[in-house]
Amino acid sequence: MAGAGNHRLRRLPRPDFTGLGVLRGAAPGVGPAVTPGQGERARQDLALAHQALGGTRLLLDAGALEDAASRAYYAAFHASRAALTVVGRHAKTHSGQITLFVEVYGTAPVLGRLQTMRAAADYGSERLRRTGQDLAAAIADADAFVARCQSIVDQALAAGCLNSRYPFDSSSRWVLTGTGQSTSMAGPSA
Repeated sequence: MAGAGNHRLRRLPRPDFTGLGVLRGAAPGVGPAVTPGQGERARQDLALAHQALGGTRLLLDAGALEDAASRAYYAAFHASRAALTVVGRHAKTHSGQITLFVEVYGTAPVLGRLQTMRAAADYGSERLRRTGQDLAAAIADADAFVARCQSIVDQALAAGCLNSRYPFDSSSRWVLTGTGQSTSMAGPSA
């Protein structure tokens, strides 16, 4: 067994095809834009987002600010995961999901704010330094974000496999503004 750790692994050959277009810079996607499995997973995540939003309002009314902050973040988390699912993108971590969402759809500062607020609420040694009014504003932001992600998913599911440019083409990029509205930086051509 002496020297067993000194052997180098042999390099595996790479495939000769260009890929399915799910990575930035790759050719446009091939096949259906949203598979049935992706559509179902996105619908499940949106249901979780709406459930978390409902819980957020109940917790806020009950004065449980830390729990309401956590639920507001998870509403946005599940909504962003649904929006990423319909474009075939997935992240392993929460911060990775935020980074991936921004890469795919453009700026979304509400995600970072809600994640910071949740971390302070769940892990902070001091009580969350938010008032009910501050938290109500954050919940309104989360609500607008969930609604925008809902429309992204609805558009992707409606496009189905008829429009192979959506959602894989990296030239069609959507930006979420602070008002819950979206603008196309270079929308898909008809």
